Formats: sequence, C-alpha cells, structure tokens
Amino acid sequence: MGQYHYIVNLDRKEFIHPHHLGDGLKLMEFGNGAGGTMTALAILLAASNGRGGGDLHVDASHPAVGRIGSWAGDRIAIVGDYAEDTDYPWNPAKDDRPSEVYGFCMRDQYRDLSADLCLLIEADGMYTFSKADWGGIERTSTWSPPSSLRPDMTLSLKETPNA
Repeated sequence: MGQYHYIVNLDRKEFIHPHHLGDGLKLMEFGNGAGGTMTALAILLAASNGRGGGDLHVDASHPAVGRIGSWAGDRIAIVGDYAEDTDYPWNPAKDDRPSEVYGFCMRDQYRDLSADLCLLIEADGMYTFSKADWGGIERTSTWSPPSSLRPDMTLSLKETPNA
C-alpha cells in the first residue's frame, strides 16, 4: 500500500494536504508534480516573492495573500503515517512527537492551508482546481505554450547512461 505523507510546519502546526491540491499522498506522487503540492510549498517558503518576473503576483487584497512566504525560516518536515520519534530532532518540552504528527493533521489538530493555497495558485492563472469523483481535488492546467515556440519543439527527459 505505501506510506502517506503531509508537508508539515512543525513550528506553526500547519500543513499541506496533497489530495486537496490534486496530488497523491505518497512521496513520489506529489514530489514530482507541477502546480499542486510542490507549488504550494514554494509559495509558503517564498521569502522574497513579488520582486520580479516569474514570482507569484496577486492583488494585495487577495484573502490568502498573507500565506505567501509565511513558512520562511520555520521547521518544515514531510511526515508520513509510518513516522517514528527518531525521524527528526524534536524537543519534548515544546514539540509534538513525530509519530503523532500525521494523526494530528488527519484529526484537524493542525491547520490545513491547502484551500488558501489553491486560491493563490488559481489567482496566478496557471491552474484551476475542482472536486474530483474520488473525493480529492483535480487540478487542470490552463497553461498553453507561447506561440513563440517552434512547432517542432518537444520536451523530453535526458537519458543518462547506466553507471
């Protein structure tokens, strides 16, 4: 079956739920995606957003604008449902046990920021989110290649020889 994960801010007790951003819960299901969980994480960690082209530009009145860069400098971990207390350093005087963090997220004892992050990603105009038949969220790209790309141009992964 495999291990399921959330991306968790251990300092703020907040998390990203990959299903709510159109991704699977397994590490490699959301880890190599575009426009969902990893984009949400980038938005939360963007300490210097809004100063150049390619940044996330949203109106200052956007209801979730305060989320941009809000995790910069915090302790962040990708925590699975198989987590053990030795997985990362923690202070018993102020931190939750690593083995309990995933369950706290599931039971809404940590705050899920995914809905706010969907709004921010949609505001950028590259993706839209909608409720999926399986109970999660589907993500649809609204991006199309610029007309300046050559029609014969294709993108592919570079193959590397076996070592």
